[in-house]
Amino acid sequence: MNLSSITNAPRAFMLGGVSYRARALTLGQFGEVMAWLEDRLPSDPARHGPLPFSDTSSRLALSTTEGLAVLLHLSLLSCQPSLTRDDARALAATMDADDEGRLLAIAFRRVPTGRHNRTDRPAKDLAEVNWGEVFEALTGHRAAAYADVAGLSLDQFDNFVNRGRTHDDGTLSPADVQAMWDAANPNPQETTGV
Repeated sequence: MNLSSITNAPRAFMLGGVSYRARALTLGQFGEVMAWLEDRLPSDPARHGPLPFSDTSSRLALSTTEGLAVLLHLSLLSCQPSLTRDDARALAATMDADDEGRLLAIAFRRVPTGRHNRTDRPAKDLAEVNWGEVFEALTGHRAAAYADVAGLSLDQFDNFVNRGRTHDDGTLSPADVQAMWDAANPNPQETTGV
């Protein structure tokens, strides 16, 4: 996992000649998007459980100006706290297909890992995960920790549940980092004053 993903570092997002800083959505923000979808889309008696993000009606709703405004507002909010949903709606109305693609790439950013090629079980839509169990397991029954878990991006969540293990061949181990530090600083006494 790279540093920009594990820290959910903001990405540049140009819109209307203005450079904004946007982040990947957090678990709490995904919850807000799901609530927005549930409020706008009719319930389907044939569907069991929440409305999946991958559902055609969800994807169509999120591609409207109003849906893009929700995603844009949530992605920009941490770096532009004065931005309102109405501001985001006005910006979303000016977006073209390239802008929409860039927003989706940032908002739903995930670092590809070898885990996504698993065939032992089918992939789950985010809406189909039992988040109550996940939050309870991650918080250790501490209610105050729920906000911390809700603030995790998907990449941060993946890193946490995988205990930092990754399947990427290019990942640096702590020993690799120490070796790089030692190579860059051959005389540690000069920098520490010892």
